[in-house]
Amino acid sequence: MTSDVYGLIEQNIQDVIWIQTTDGAFEYVSPSVYHLLGYQPFELIGTSIWKMVHPQDIEYLDDAISEVQGGKDVGLFTCRVRHRNGRYLWFENRCKVIHSDTVRGGRVLGVARDITDRKRMEDRLVWAERIAHVGSWEWDVLESALSWSDEMYRIFGFDDYVPISVSRFLAHVHPSDRSRVIESIQHVNTGDRYSVDFRVIRPSGELRYVHAQGEIVYEGQAIRTVFGSLQDITEYKRIEEALRTSKDNLKLAQKIAHLGHWDWDIVNDDMYWSDEVYRLAGLPPGERAIGSLAEFVDVFVHPEDRAYVNQSVTAALCGSPYDLEYRALRADGLYRLVHVIGETAFNSDGEAIRLFGTVQDITVQRQTEELLRTSEKLSVAGQLAAGIAHEIRNPLTVLKGFVQILSCKAQGKDKQYFGLMKSELSRIEAIVSELLFLAKPQCTTFQRQDIRVILDEVLTLLGSEATMNCISISALLDSDLPLINCEANQLKQVFINIIKNAIEAMPDGGQISISSTIQNGGVCLRFTDEGEGIPPQSLAKIGEPFYTTKPDGTGLGVMVSQKIILAHNGTMNISSLVGQGTTVTVFLPAV
Repeated sequence: MTSDVYGLIEQNIQDVIWIQTTDGAFEYVSPSVYHLLGYQPFELIGTSIWKMVHPQDIEYLDDAISEVQGGKDVGLFTCRVRHRNGRYLWFENRCKVIHSDTVRGGRVLGVARDITDRKRMEDRLVWAERIAHVGSWEWDVLESALSWSDEMYRIFGFDDYVPISVSRFLAHVHPSDRSRVIESIQHVNTGDRYSVDFRVIRPSGELRYVHAQGEIVYEGQAIRTVFGSLQDITEYKRIEEALRTSKDNLKLAQKIAHLGHWDWDIVNDDMYWSDEVYRLAGLPPGERAIGSLAEFVDVFVHPEDRAYVNQSVTAALCGSPYDLEYRALRADGLYRLVHVIGETAFNSDGEAIRLFGTVQDITVQRQTEELLRTSEKLSVAGQLAAGIAHEIRNPLTVLKGFVQILSCKAQGKDKQYFGLMKSELSRIEAIVSELLFLAKPQCTTFQRQDIRVILDEVLTLLGSEATMNCISISALLDSDLPLINCEANQLKQVFINIIKNAIEAMPDGGQISISSTIQNGGVCLRFTDEGEGIPPQSLAKIGEPFYTTKPDGTGLGVMVSQKIILAHNGTMNISSLVGQGTTVTVFLPAV
């Protein structure tokens, strides 16, 4: 009965049972060898065990069997064994020396189990860990011992593969992160989940970023083991840092260029603004200022431009380009000129779902372009003035000479006519002089002057003309005004131009008030009249060459005056209210 049981076990056991003689030949092989390796047992009896083992495993297997024969328990050991078809399978072996009365030592009993599938899974896991840069670990809390996978050693840069202690692990944690890692380990002892990012310093000095996490295994109420994974996230951190730097650079570039980006979710009618768009609108970044497109247009678009913006949006939702300029109202009440470019995204049904794009503050750009155009006008006017002045001056001199001679002989009304001719010729000469100054200003010599003396001389010169036009001039100047560096004749020309314009602005009479103050280390003069004032649309053009509001004006006086003040490092501003009058403010720096 017993032999039948042994026979049944022998026929059905999945492992291979084998006995090796002292000379290394198979003495016995169980029938299961046929299912696992394709050999009949009788084919292997008497053959050498070494002929079936993979060449790379022969030395390892020989050492293991020798130790077993020497009476040592080597536990489980693995090796590759050749199948009948030539491929190798992995087997896990456990061996023991057989002692008998007839044979003294040497014979070995072994049990081999096919672990090929398990080995393949382990290899796949190793490769998966290597590809994903993820290692696995296990920490025996009671023994304070760590077990690492091969990838863990690679991540830490260890090539010795010796057992890892907690102290050795902590020694390679970045000093700035060590306390945080220790704290995370201590939390594990209280049952918290282990999850922490830290930096690792390899033996070579290379710095790596890792993320570790683990789960706890309890033994009763006590924590027995913590196992988990550790992933090398260095490349991710570097990409993250590069992305953060790129975003910061983009924000800086957008801030410098006054360029922001926006996104309108059409389906939900919700708008997103970048920080620069908030700055353009005069709002703190991130403040919820608008919720829909209609609200945005009503709050932040100039009333005169709203219809244009709405029309452009409607066209963009139908596929047209979205590219426009309009005036945007800031939170502080100021208007800025912006350039907006957008693109519409459509779903598979052709429905518009998003409109996104950029917005740029081009106020300064347009102002600069306007200044360039004005400068170009001034340059052309100067070139034209030089040509005209030289062409007119020579015949004008001849005409003035002959008029002077003929006027001496004239009698009665003829003398009056010659007087008018001389007056008009003088007017032409004055215009020519202004043109020449515009084309090429005369060489100036700056000297220290008292602005009150210069202004007194001008008032003496124009006093009679003001009286004839029923205009009174009052000048209240501070007695302690500082001296200024100037060319007196040029400043006289500026003051004459300002006062004459004020006189002509009050055909029915009035008063011109002149006052002074000391500001920012300089002298500030204000000339105020009681004329009809200048409309805003005309005030914006005052100072452009040949632009004038007077029927017989040349349009050069204000421009020449501004150029003189600018040459003195000063400023000249004109403000006016229709029906109340005009004020001209001139600032000149002190010595």
